[in-house]
Amino acid sequence: MKRIMLIAFIFIVLAQWIVPAEMIRNRRAVLQNGVAYKFRTQPIDPVDPFKGRYVALNFSENVCSVKEPAKYQYGAAVYVVFKNGGDGYAKIFSVSNQPPAGEVAFVKGTVRYITTESYDSSGIMHINYPFSEFYMEESKAPKTENLFRDSIMNPSLETYALVKVYKGDAVIEDLFFSDRSVKELLKEIELKERKRK
Repeated sequence: MKRIMLIAFIFIVLAQWIVPAEMIRNRRAVLQNGVAYKFRTQPIDPVDPFKGRYVALNFSENVCSVKEPAKYQYGAAVYVVFKNGGDGYAKIFSVSNQPPAGEVAFVKGTVRYITTESYDSSGIMHINYPFSEFYMEESKAPKTENLFRDSIMNPSLETYALVKVYKGDAVIEDLFFSDRSVKELLKEIELKERKRK
């Protein structure tokens, strides 16, 4: 009995190390090998007591037309292939309920909801992406949210997330305000705050 307990304990300890290590390895693989896409952002700023502080993002490119909406159910997995549009931002190229063949960069999302057009059998699908949270240090997320609030007052300021897409996974690499990294902007803000003190 003691031997079984010892084996179970060792298995639990190994699992606690293997699972996070695998998550880190997958994230690193996406960042190193993924195709980069720019997604226009629409932020909100929550706190998750289990995950920490993050900036939650909505993306304007999360809606597309589907010819057979009955094939898709609320919450079902969908496989979204993107292309870069003429404006440099990600555009939905195709959506399917099956993973695409070959080495195509795609993201596995979920169906948020579908509205059906009355004049034909097509529908409009709204998609949830798995890369809607950008984690930051506790002190930096509110400052980032302030930057987003300021950008709403200035329509000429473009805000977007640079997202790497690889084998169905996606990771937000950085947030940008008119092609300036949020990391760079936060350093400037912190420097100004230090000078004021």
